[in-house]
Amino acid sequence: MAYSSDSKEILKISMPVSRSLMAARPREDTYNAAGEESSHDTTYTGVESAPWASLPRLSAAGKASILGFEPETPNEYMFDSSGGLPLFWQERKTVKFWISLLNTYHAKAVVDATLGSGACARAAMELGLPYSCFCRNAEHASWLQNVLDMHALRAMCTSGSALFLQGYLDCVNEHFKDVLDRLITTDDAVDLDPMDADHEVVV
Repeated sequence: MAYSSDSKEILKISMPVSRSLMAARPREDTYNAAGEESSHDTTYTGVESAPWASLPRLSAAGKASILGFEPETPNEYMFDSSGGLPLFWQERKTVKFWISLLNTYHAKAVVDATLGSGACARAAMELGLPYSCFCRNAEHASWLQNVLDMHALRAMCTSGSALFLQGYLDCVNEHFKDVLDRLITTDDAVDLDPMDADHEVVV
């Protein structure tokens, strides 16, 4: 169907001061497929979607406790939900994208009104930025805290991260190796091609 592709999102950002008081800054050499050169440009093009398997998941019951209604479980040929469900199906921006956006505007702090599964929170963590957010309820806050706690372990072992601590590297690897291995697996996940004859289930 013509013009039916949902390939564009609108992101609303509240700046700390009027835009007229902010000088345009050069953009990184990412997400500029349409020729964007600086923070004067309002578009990010060529933004990849996060692979499904890289998204934090939770049980159907856990998702229901956050959303307030029973979520639909997709057909197994569309999505393997044996490992849980994403909190929001439409939330597929990567941590890499959020890091690029925050760096472009030299963010000093983030207040997130649409935190979802914590991708922007992870970006702020890796950049060492203060981060505040609004959760839907206590269950959402508890689940998100667990997600971020695990990724804090990963950041502590990643050189260049604001949380990297050389002295704790061996200790974290020794006591939380299973968690780190699982996070590396999900972060390195790729979507399978649904047209690939070698598999039937897309995860």
